Amino acid sequence: AVVSTQSTGEYEEVGAVITEDLSAATHIIGVKAPEPEELIEDKCYAFFSHTIKAQPEGMPLLDEIVRKNITLLDYEKMTNEDGSRNVAFGHYAGVAGMINVLHGLGLRMLSLGVTSPFLHIGLAHNYATVADVKPVLARIGESLQKYKLPRVIAPLTFSFTGSGNVSQGARSIFDLLPHEYIDPNDMQEAAMNGDPSICYATVLSRSNAMQRIDGKPYSAEDFAANGELYKNIFAEKVAPYTTCLINGMYWDSNSPRVLTDEDAVRMFGKGSQAKNNIMRGIPPDPPQDVGNS
Repeated sequence: AVVSTQSTGEYEEVGAVITEDLSAATHIIGVKAPEPEELIEDKCYAFFSHTIKAQPEGMPLLDEIVRKNITLLDYEKMTNEDGSRNVAFGHYAGVAGMINVLHGLGLRMLSLGVTSPFLHIGLAHNYATVADVKPVLARIGESLQKYKLPRVIAPLTFSFTGSGNVSQGARSIFDLLPHEYIDPNDMQEAAMNGDPSICYATVLSRSNAMQRIDGKPYSAEDFAANGELYKNIFAEKVAPYTTCLINGMYWDSNSPRVLTDEDAVRMFGKGSQAKNNIMRGIPPDPPQDVGNS
C-alpha cells in the first residue's frame, strides 16, 4: 500500500477526483512503476520504469508495456540540451533513505544481541517532516556519547558515495549525530582505534574511488568514455572498515561496481580481519556445513 502524508480529503479539496477506475484517463502519471498486470492498454504513462539500463527485474514490465501498446514517458529519459536529467531522485530521497538505514541499523544490532539507541528511530514514513525526526536523532546522539556502544561494534563508520542530491540528503541526517568526516585512507585507523562515542564518515567520489587499471591518473572525461578501464578501490581500501554503505553514486553497466559478491566473500570469508565482521553477522570462520544447522 502507498503511504502518503496527504489525506484523501486534502486531494479532494484541491479538485482531485478520487477513483479506482482510471479507464477514462488518457495520461496516467505516477512516480513508482505499477505492477505489469495493472497497466491499461493504449494509455500514456509517466513514471520511473527502471528499465533503461536493461535491469532484469524490469523486463517483464517493459514486455507488458510493448504488448499493451502503451506510450511510456520515463522520467529518467527527460533531459535538457546538455544531457543532464530534469527529473531525478532528490534531497529527500537521501533523507528518507538515511532515516531507514539508521532504523535498520538498530534492528541489525539487536539481532546480534546489542541494544542501541538506534532502536528509538522509526521508519521515515512515521515522520511528517524532517523537524519531527531531529529531536529523536539528538537523543540518540546524547545516548551514544554518554553510554557508548560495545567496542566490538564501535565506532560506527559510514561510507557515502556520490556528491549529488541523494548523498547530500543522506548526510544531512547523519550530520545530526555526533560525527567526524575523515579521508577514505583513514577509515582503517578510525574503525580500529576511533572514539566509540562518535560516528565516522567518509565521502567517496569517482575521483578518489575509481582507479585506472593501467595506473594512469583519473580523468572525469576519460572515465565517462572508458569506464571499463577503471576499477573501484572501495572494496579493497574502505569497505572492510565500513559499518554502513550509503550508495548515492550514479551507476551504469559500463562502470565498475562499488561492491561485488566476490568482494564480500573475500572481505568476510574465512580468515578475514575486516573490522565489524560481527556487525554483518558473518563469523570469522564460517561453518563448513552450509545448509545445515
